[in-house]
Amino acid sequence: MAKKAKTNQGRLIGLFILFILVTALLLTVIIAQQQTREKSQAAWLPPDGGGSAYRKPPCYFRFDIPGEVVEPPGYGDVNGDGKVDPTDALLVQRVVARLPISIPEYRLKYAYEAGDVNGQPYKISSKYDLDAADSLMILRYAAKLENGFAACHYTSGLFKVN
Repeated sequence: MAKKAKTNQGRLIGLFILFILVTALLLTVIIAQQQTREKSQAAWLPPDGGGSAYRKPPCYFRFDIPGEVVEPPGYGDVNGDGKVDPTDALLVQRVVARLPISIPEYRLKYAYEAGDVNGQPYKISSKYDLDAADSLMILRYAAKLENGFAACHYTSGLFKVN
């Protein structure tokens, strides 16, 4: 009888340990899923923790086009939507990789100048002036890691487009 009691007691201890292991495993899975969900949600928060997820251009440039009134485009705003965000950096990367971009033909000159954020003063940019450094600077500005662009120091002049 004592032997049977020890066997039952051993089974109970074994079941209890199994219960603890299964519970610990389930809790681990639940916590891991919750952490993954929190990380994915945090990745989409704007850098300032609230408000808008983009920034306005730090400075603007002028094009003198005869007979055409154009709102001054901003540096970093490649697609012309009035904000600097990762989409603009992606467009610069596509130009650098010689892939097509979805910008109307009449806006391409503006887009190239807007994307050349480390460009030379008083020189109209072309697609060959864009590089990965421009894309990186746009991303850093959109993430609020930069306060402006190198090209912004030279925006007092009048740019002319032929």
